[in-house]
Amino acid sequence: MLQSDLTQEEHTALILSTPFLEDSQIEEMQELLHQQQDWNVILGMLHVHRTAGIAWKNIKRYAIHLRKDFKATYFLKSLEIMYKGQLETARDNITLNEQLFQALDQKGIEYAIVKGSVIGQWAYGDVGLRLFGDNDLFISQDQLQETGHVLKELGYIQGSWNYETETVTPAKRKDILYLIMNSHQTYTYMKPTPECRFIDCHKIDVQFSVDLMTGNRTDSIVQEMLSRRIQTSVDEHLVWSLKEEDMLIFLCIHFYKEAIYLNEVESMKDLLLYKLLDIYGMFMREDLLDVELFVRRTKAYGFEKMVYFALHYVNEVFPHTIPDLVMDALQPESLAYLSEVLGANDVVHTWNQPIRKRFFHINRSLEIQKHSVHKE
Repeated sequence: MLQSDLTQEEHTALILSTPFLEDSQIEEMQELLHQQQDWNVILGMLHVHRTAGIAWKNIKRYAIHLRKDFKATYFLKSLEIMYKGQLETARDNITLNEQLFQALDQKGIEYAIVKGSVIGQWAYGDVGLRLFGDNDLFISQDQLQETGHVLKELGYIQGSWNYETETVTPAKRKDILYLIMNSHQTYTYMKPTPECRFIDCHKIDVQFSVDLMTGNRTDSIVQEMLSRRIQTSVDEHLVWSLKEEDMLIFLCIHFYKEAIYLNEVESMKDLLLYKLLDIYGMFMREDLLDVELFVRRTKAYGFEKMVYFALHYVNEVFPHTIPDLVMDALQPESLAYLSEVLGANDVVHTWNQPIRKRFFHINRSLEIQKHSVHKE
């Protein structure tokens, strides 16, 4: 059923991007594939939101037998290629991670993978459905130096990738130190991978705080989460991960932080469907989460505001996903913050557009610029 605030193309992109389709949604998807629409726009939306792989899997599973009557059969091959590329990229990363994990284990360093391949397995059941370009390594701050030594011994360099020379350009020492002092992570570690078909270099982001994008330290929480880490199978490889409830807290904070800051909005990193789908998928997978434990832990850490924000956005785009008992337990006194964009120190904009529509408004940052000009 077409949502009143979405165009036909936006609605089609949303249906195609939704894992765990119900019977009524499958029938609707089949009908939409037979309709005349601007399929170039739909393909662009799937690409921006990193959901092309999900779209391919949905079509292949539920509608490929009807393809001779589709209005845009050319569109299918693009989706198939994107999915297969994502799968190979994920497998390259998973294989390259193993050498690093073995070295960390030998040194007795406690670590866990967050987001990325683990979420591809947990939330989607297929690592090819979750596009990721780097690997997030979660450690305690007191093991930063030793972890850095391990990475450097393996040939990793902190810096940025130079596409012209196909080498890593080392970061300046002052920039490396600045990021550690003012953020939750280190400067990215990179290692060229000429042996891989799909990735130029293997990237490791070392994260040591759950209060993302700030210099605030959460050492005790990080240590608690690592003490509960578990081994889980990712594409038939055993890896260390955060416990499911801790991982979900981390995902919610990550979504919240990237949704509220002006620089993230201007970079179009604020509202991407794949970030919501990570959370959505964890709730949809049967027996994955202990919801009551998740709520208790969120409240114990004082993360209600950030977690509620993310869960509210999930329910706005995918209604009735998050149980009322979770929402009621975490709801803060004021909900004004759900529509606010923050600059360095204060609110710089308040959104009026519905959340679902805003996800598909690619030029939404222009509204902030208009607002700022009007205020002046």
